[in-house]
Amino acid sequence: MLLFFSMLIVHAESQIVVNTAVTPDQMVQSLIGTGVTYSNVTFKGNTNSRGTFLGPNNIGISTGVVLCTGSASTISGAPGGSVGGPSGSAFMDDPDLNAICNISATQHSYNGSILEFDFVPQGDLITFHYVFASEEYPNYAPPCSSGYNDGFGFLISGPGLSGPYLGNTGPNVALLPESNTPVSINNVNAITNAAYYVSNYNGNGQCTAPGWVSGTIHDANFKFDGYTVVLEAKITVVPCANYHIKLGVANAVDQAEQSGVFLEENSFSSNAIAVNPVYTIATYDTMVEGCNNVSLVFGAGQTSVADISIPLTFGGTAINGIDFPLLPSTVIIPAGSLTTTLPIIPYADGIAEPIETFTVTYSNVSCSGPSTSTSTYYIKDYPPLQATASNDVSVYCNQPVTISSAHTGGITPYQFLWSTGGTTASVSVSPTTTTTYTVQVTDGCGSISTD
Repeated sequence: MLLFFSMLIVHAESQIVVNTAVTPDQMVQSLIGTGVTYSNVTFKGNTNSRGTFLGPNNIGISTGVVLCTGSASTISGAPGGSVGGPSGSAFMDDPDLNAICNISATQHSYNGSILEFDFVPQGDLITFHYVFASEEYPNYAPPCSSGYNDGFGFLISGPGLSGPYLGNTGPNVALLPESNTPVSINNVNAITNAAYYVSNYNGNGQCTAPGWVSGTIHDANFKFDGYTVVLEAKITVVPCANYHIKLGVANAVDQAEQSGVFLEENSFSSNAIAVNPVYTIATYDTMVEGCNNVSLVFGAGQTSVADISIPLTFGGTAINGIDFPLLPSTVIIPAGSLTTTLPIIPYADGIAEPIETFTVTYSNVSCSGPSTSTSTYYIKDYPPLQATASNDVSVYCNQPVTISSAHTGGITPYQFLWSTGGTTASVSVSPTTTTTYTVQVTDGCGSISTD
């Protein structure tokens, strides 16, 4: 079946909300993530069978794009309820979906919902996430298999690709992980590849064949009787080349049961560069001279078949090679790796200085020319740690009293050790004689002060 939502926005508490008023271009815009540009969007099908969605659910994707053989606005509701059919004319007999559904020349596919667009990837890998759902579960899935199941596919054509679809130019990338097995009702169910299947019905539905597997409702506001876990579609591509993708779902042979595909928002992406700072003291997001360093982890999102070279430029009031060891002008993510790390270790120069800034501009050649992003970090002097316990106090013999540590300077987190053995900032004591209590404070840098 082909899935698209094309009606009004439907509001329901703790349910998927579907917006069928969006345009096909807005749907693709919602789907596109980092490292990809797109153009030439087209849609075939009924406008009430496609759209965008959001809202609480248990299918694993909270927002995204939906393509459906039925009425997208009727997806929310109790399992076992009927997803309505598309209103008005519906698209029939897409040749690729007919092939995926394995139907004969005298039969038909119905209610196609097909979204297509061209795209240019920045990197050498395209990935996106999706869930397939159907009312044909469990009655027309093993052990109650049907010769004809609703079908869907993600078909891509372009340089370096080949396959039986899109005029014998492209493959279907809606496959089970690390395999060439297409995701379908017969290939993913309670018996076959069950690790990728989620039931959404109680008992056996209407399937009574030997070997049936009892189901459980996992989303009480999702009408489809079964669905896949969140799966990833991926394919190796040529960076900066032009590609075409066809996302579609259709009913096979009849129009009795509906199916849908849910695509995660912003998941259609290629190898975009990102940087993540990791501090020595994870809870303190500022560098501290002689104490808190930062490692900048540059990530490409997906592995590459070749080294990825990332040019760097530095700015701010902190000086490269003066306030920290000299940093290189380029870092490299090795082929087959996801990340590379650049450590920045500020010198403890003993000079009283205001907070210094340090900027890193990292570059990667994009398909339209150089693309840059800048991140800013901060360096401060270490503030000396000074522990101060409560003032002296007179109490009656064996009277409980709370004593506390007041400290200045240092870097979080702090640890306390009292002469009583207590390990909190304040402790309760009940002295029977004149007693001196001491506290030792240790900060995140390992400095110790006692009072």
